[in-house]
Amino acid sequence: METTAKNTQKIEGHKVTDLKSATEKALKLISQMDSHKYKASGDVTKPSPKADKAFADMGICDRRRLRRILNELEGHLTLAKANKLLRLLERTGVHETKIRIDEPKHTAIQLKRCKMVAAKKAYEAALAEYKAEKGDYYKNK
Repeated sequence: METTAKNTQKIEGHKVTDLKSATEKALKLISQMDSHKYKASGDVTKPSPKADKAFADMGICDRRRLRRILNELEGHLTLAKANKLLRLLERTGVHETKIRIDEPKHTAIQLKRCKMVAAKKAYEAALAEYKAEKGDYYKNK
């Protein structure tokens, strides 16, 4: 019985050029996610004008985080991993604007849930008022 190993190339070092090229490749993959199911709130592939300086000024911890996120993206691209990369790039200055990939159906469900919670609170308040008014009126007859 043979086992097959994934044929992915992991990023090993902290060189700026390696991280920058891997980030560009990952952003191209993420931009392909922008379809009928997922929508991006900005241009994913367009870095800020100061992106080269932001990569150079990145500390060792941020480089490690970036390398770890890029290696995770090599395995399986998910919405959470894509947003994690975009948040890190926005925080370090590679992207100036906040970009988030979202699923429109998820957003619609969350809005309806907020309405439902508000209606439930109103119902519970009305029920408490009713019980206070009623008291033990029907028990004493």
